[in-house]
Amino acid sequence: DSIRVKNIIKNSLSMNKIFYTKYFFSSLFMAIFALTIPVFSNLFYDKLVPSASVSSLFGVAIIVAVFIVFEFILRTSKDIYQSITARQDDVDIDIAFLEAVLYSKKKNGRSMSSAFVLWNEFQKIKPVLLNSIFQR
Repeated sequence: DSIRVKNIIKNSLSMNKIFYTKYFFSSLFMAIFALTIPVFSNLFYDKLVPSASVSSLFGVAIIVAVFIVFEFILRTSKDIYQSITARQDDVDIDIAFLEAVLYSKKKNGRSMSSAFVLWNEFQKIKPVLLNSIFQR
């Protein structure tokens, strides 16, 4: 058997479906909340400054402050979900690679010493693979 990246990714997505769903919604709401600053500046310079309405300015500023706090909370929770899933996926990838290396049939005279060398080489490139697959 060879290492099938598609199967590893499918298994990690199905096992961590809850965390990936929370991660998706956190990212979605962060993108929506990121639009509050441009909308606030547009509203501030186009509507509130010319009309000199101070009470509306305070109301809009409070709403924007609440959105910024929520965005910070979502950003923190997104980082937590990503670290949980990355840790679980790291273990799953290690196990899948080790099983593929150890249980593969000997081809072209490969032995367990070459399996150990492959394992060490995989440990060197694993952070690069994980950062490219499970990127923020």
